[in-house]
Amino acid sequence: MKKPLIIGYGNPLRGDDALGIRAAEKIELLLPPRTATVITCQQLTPELASAIAEASEVWFLDAGLEIGVRVTSLSPAAAPGRLLTHYHSPESLLAFTQDLYGDAPPAKLVVGSAFQFGPGERLSERACRVVEEMAAVVAESLAGHSTRKAVRSSAV
Repeated sequence: MKKPLIIGYGNPLRGDDALGIRAAEKIELLLPPRTATVITCQQLTPELASAIAEASEVWFLDAGLEIGVRVTSLSPAAAPGRLLTHYHSPESLLAFTQDLYGDAPPAKLVVGSAFQFGPGERLSERACRVVEEMAAVVAESLAGHSTRKAVRSSAV
């Protein structure tokens, strides 16, 4: 049975750029065991396509310059000339997965406010609050999704 995939990415050595990674780690603690697969990485690479192909849905988590937390639905969109590089955007990685496996699951991008990108492994105090908000948004959505599935299954 397919389950959700959460991919948190960013540079853990550049302060708040690690927001996606820290939020993914927090989500893993909030969800019941084996509810979702969680992957953390520094960048999105083609090797993630196989995990994406096996997922029921994908949540990409990243740091950004927006205010607050923004959730966006994604569609596969290949970046011209970049299909075989070592870096992908979430959309181009979905397109790569679709090309390789014939399909890509529904996906969302969750971007949280980052405030400092200087050297260091610590998040700013404000970014720590953003991690909590990002984790809550995804965990609540996944909890609601599994509840809807359970209700639908019991009605059959």
